[in-house]
Amino acid sequence: MLRITLFLLAFVFTAFSSLAQKHIIAGAELTSLFEKNGVEDVDGSINHGVYYDIINLLLRATGLDKDYQLMVFPMARAKRGFVNEKFACYSPGIETFDNPQNELSGLRILSGEPINQAIVRVVSRFNEPLVDSVNDIDEKDALSLVRGVPISGKMEVMLNRAGKVYEVATEYENIMMLKLNRVSRIILFYPDAIDAYEKLNLKQHYPYQLAFTPLILNDNIICHQEHEQAFRLMEAELKTLKSSGKLKAMMGNKYMIGSEYVQLEPGQEY
Repeated sequence: MLRITLFLLAFVFTAFSSLAQKHIIAGAELTSLFEKNGVEDVDGSINHGVYYDIINLLLRATGLDKDYQLMVFPMARAKRGFVNEKFACYSPGIETFDNPQNELSGLRILSGEPINQAIVRVVSRFNEPLVDSVNDIDEKDALSLVRGVPISGKMEVMLNRAGKVYEVATEYENIMMLKLNRVSRIILFYPDAIDAYEKLNLKQHYPYQLAFTPLILNDNIICHQEHEQAFRLMEAELKTLKSSGKLKAMMGNKYMIGSEYVQLEPGQEY
């Protein structure tokens, strides 16, 4: 019995030591992209999000999974840990910081090419006027948005101009605020919104002005300079995934680059 106990303790210690020595790539929790606890699929498997799958594929394909591990945290914690150099890399990247010049000041950072894009739309109810600019929002408006999302200058102006602002946990709740007439407009992030519409079984999305967006983000991976070798390997593999079409196939309708959701006028993309 003593031998079994000692063996189990040695196994646990070895496994813990191996895990503790791995460098952490922090994924910031985002609906359907990085899911901390995972979501059960129809086949019973647990889905941790498409960005989660892509980065793990990069780690396995390059052999970096022996030394690096992807972990998902709430966005604020993921960013804070990266800034404090507790994490080797961070995704979805530098553009999710509200003020990167200040927040990342003094850090030597490598920033990769886009995995995907995210775009913000200011969404109205059906048969209501669309928002063409920040000046269309005034004290009569009630806005909602997901708590903790990046805030651009234009978004901040709209939030300050609105009579009421509500923060919600997910894009699902955000769309529900509009559906239940709790707000007059919502600030909605794509591709996160696509899953929310599907869960609500809403085939027709609420309307927005095609020519206006307060924010477009390029999602990517950023790493500290001392992890340059791992960064270069991941970037090379990412380019291969892109050129082969596998990246787009993995993302499906969440792949925003060149999609209808990032068009700023008919036939023109951002």
